[in-house]
Amino acid sequence: MLEAASQTDSIQAALKALFAKAKLPTSPVLAARILELADNPSSTVDEFAELIRLDPILSARLLKLANSSHSVQRSEVTTIQRAVILLGINRVRTLGLSFQLIAHLDKLGKYPFDMQAYWQHSLLRGSLARKFAEVIAPSCAEEAFLVGLLQDCGILVLVQLLGLEYAEFVRSFNGSRTAFYEAEKERFRFDHVQTVAALAREWKLPEAIVGPLEVHHTKPELSSDSTDLDLLSGIGYLVGSIGLADGVVDDPGLAEYAATGLGLDEELLGNCIQRAGEAYSEIGRLLQETLPDDLDVTDLLSRANTCLNSAAREAERRADVVKAERDDYAQQQVHLQNALGEYRERAARDPLTGILNRGALVEAAREQLRHAREHNRSITVLFLDIDNFKSLNDRFGHQAGDNVLIGLAEAIVPVIRNSGILGRYGGEEFVAIVGGLLEAEARRFAEEVVDTFRRTEWPGLGLPGPVTCSLGAVWGIPGPDDCAEGLFSAADELMYQAKRAGTDRAVFRSLSDPRHKAQSSAAADALVTAVNRQDMAESSVVPEDYIRIAKELSLRTPSRFSTNRKQKRKPLIAPCKLATFTGANFGLSHEV
Repeated sequence: MLEAASQTDSIQAALKALFAKAKLPTSPVLAARILELADNPSSTVDEFAELIRLDPILSARLLKLANSSHSVQRSEVTTIQRAVILLGINRVRTLGLSFQLIAHLDKLGKYPFDMQAYWQHSLLRGSLARKFAEVIAPSCAEEAFLVGLLQDCGILVLVQLLGLEYAEFVRSFNGSRTAFYEAEKERFRFDHVQTVAALAREWKLPEAIVGPLEVHHTKPELSSDSTDLDLLSGIGYLVGSIGLADGVVDDPGLAEYAATGLGLDEELLGNCIQRAGEAYSEIGRLLQETLPDDLDVTDLLSRANTCLNSAAREAERRADVVKAERDDYAQQQVHLQNALGEYRERAARDPLTGILNRGALVEAAREQLRHAREHNRSITVLFLDIDNFKSLNDRFGHQAGDNVLIGLAEAIVPVIRNSGILGRYGGEEFVAIVGGLLEAEARRFAEEVVDTFRRTEWPGLGLPGPVTCSLGAVWGIPGPDDCAEGLFSAADELMYQAKRAGTDRAVFRSLSDPRHKAQSSAAADALVTAVNRQDMAESSVVPEDYIRIAKELSLRTPSRFSTNRKQKRKPLIAPCKLATFTGANFGLSHEV
């Protein structure tokens, strides 16, 4: 905040120095004195009248306005005192300042500038702002007029201060008022908003006028708690966003902003614009030497009103388009999510049998293990292998082998029912997982799978007899050290026991069986022996540390070692490098 205040003071000082070089009065003297009287609650009508008499042109214009057909009086107004009473001090203040501005700022020397068009648009903005304020902030109607009147006053000042380059920029720019403001900020050291705010402060105008002038290109957020100053800023933004020369409206949502922020619905907005045209015509008769005689203000404001309504309809149309695009995008998202789900489903399936492939099977097994641990439930893992499958392939062909694989999957799926998982582990090997069975149920389940496959018929393949499988099954409530790969490996070992026992059978074991415990620790024991054989003389780490680490590694046997089923069964350990980080031998490595 302090930085912003410092920047404002710097701009104010720089502009004040430039004002001294320009052919501008520091302040319209008479207008400044009128403002002083208006701000003094003890000022009298006689004091205003005495001051206004000093300027015969202003006196004549006020009398003419007081006697206009739009004023209510029974007899002609012939004195300044009565004109001040009739028009009101606030109106006199506004008129006095506007007349003085036009008198002092209507000549720019040699630089090209359409002064008539400038004052025409400024007075129109002032008239519009007053009529809007009369509806939503009646006590600030005259301040609103000055906010609209002075908005572009900074352009006049900058033409004189910055010379031909700025004058040509104003004359040749073809775009909206907002685009003009943005381009102006990029190209020049000062912009017309900063300049008019500095000028207004130099003239000691009230904060109710200076504040809205400083932000008239910024849309203020308005609510039911907005102050009159907030409403004046909103009015300043509203009238400043209408391009009176070309009917362009900078903000497509301007009509909606007027309705929701300022309470000016379409009907009120149209009425205010119409009455602003009448007010302009009234003041225009006092400034005939400054404003063009043949200006059709009604048509000009009608085009502005039409443009506002068109912009509102366009905003609604765009909102509908955006909503339709958003709905379409949401629908596309649903399609993409469905397509992604279908792709993931296909990616998880074995292309031949349609059941889970190995990767998806392992993931499903891990999830089943997690669920079993959390709910203290049992898990049953079956590992089965088709007997003599290589001979079947060699004798009857791979197509027959594929049909047997498909038939095995089709036969087992109904057996495991909805609570189980079936996947192809590789080649002729399959894994089934079922949770929540009692031990006796798990035994029957293993036998049922073997029996179902034995009884499956293979019409058309020309097989001499039934096709059988050997199966290994482990059952129990998994502990913290049990992993999917370990359970697969244990069931795989039991499957080989079934084959060695004559095939076409199931071998079952509980996880609590001591033989299972011994099998699980075999790799750890082998690693302990290997570590103890290493020369530990160079390391400050004792053998027990290696043993502890090795045991932890053995409980996480990599799945790639489970593929060595065709070899002679023996404990397998993962080769690893253990680095020590203690004592004098920091960084010493040991291959294990």
